[in-house]
Amino acid sequence: MIVIYNGKSGGLGAYFAGQVPSHVQQFALTARLEARGELTDELSALSARLSADDEPLVFFHLAAKVSVPACEQDPATAYKTNVIDAEATARDVCEWAQRQKRTLKLVYVSSGHVYAERPPQTRIDERYECSPRSVYARTKLQAETRLSTLAGRFGVPLTIARVFGLIAPLQPQNYVLPGLIRRVQERQLDAIPGLSFVRDYLDARDVSDCLLALGSATEAGVTVVNVCSGEATRLRDLLAMVAQRWTTDQRLPAEHAHDMLARASEAPARPDDVAWIVGDPSRLMRIIGRSPRRITVAQTIADALQAPRANSP
Repeated sequence: MIVIYNGKSGGLGAYFAGQVPSHVQQFALTARLEARGELTDELSALSARLSADDEPLVFFHLAAKVSVPACEQDPATAYKTNVIDAEATARDVCEWAQRQKRTLKLVYVSSGHVYAERPPQTRIDERYECSPRSVYARTKLQAETRLSTLAGRFGVPLTIARVFGLIAPLQPQNYVLPGLIRRVQERQLDAIPGLSFVRDYLDARDVSDCLLALGSATEAGVTVVNVCSGEATRLRDLLAMVAQRWTTDQRLPAEHAHDMLARASEAPARPDDVAWIVGDPSRLMRIIGRSPRRITVAQTIADALQAPRANSP
């Protein structure tokens, strides 16, 4: 396959290119989602760079407005970016692939937050009801619907990858892991929103590997797949892992982490947040033929603490 993707600068896209095998031709689209003319020109220029044989094209739509608070503050922009522009981008790619007479597959990165709230201890599979509570999650579900219709019209397969908790060595500060690292480094462990909440975390490098495996799979039509580990991690436990690893790295006594964690307190979460979001990866494992996790949460934390940003003043 030939890999084409957008969202290179995002929390997932920053790792995606590095996970593409060296023998696979890859292209990152850099045109802004709303810049239709720029995207058309970029696709036209790409035509001459494609390998001569008839390898299928796989377009991975990674780009999105992902900050939940930002989406809540500006729903109109969130809708335009995550729904209108996503559909327009996919349509331009489909039309371009048709002109190239190339087989195309679409992979759209959605979110596990599209599901309705489930009771604790439930692993959410793809059959569960969707009832998103945040603006961000609603726009992702709306985009799923739009792209499903588009894929049917063009006769191309579409995989909707509902990614659950995403962690990585380097992420924007609005993501959970860098936020916890900053709190530990500054010894500010009071009033942490949703500290008792439970999530299903996968490293961005593992998520990228799963997406690439889904892109090469031969599923037809529209396929919805949870990209998750199936393992529950309480935010308080993630905080403890960060504190313990940071204490070790700083060569401080183990009691230092214990004392910090004893002072940790919880603040109310956002009204649109959900206390338990853990996915069922059974369908994903059936398609890709393996466990989705290769990098442990502990390893991601260790890598994040060694990253340049974590060590900057």
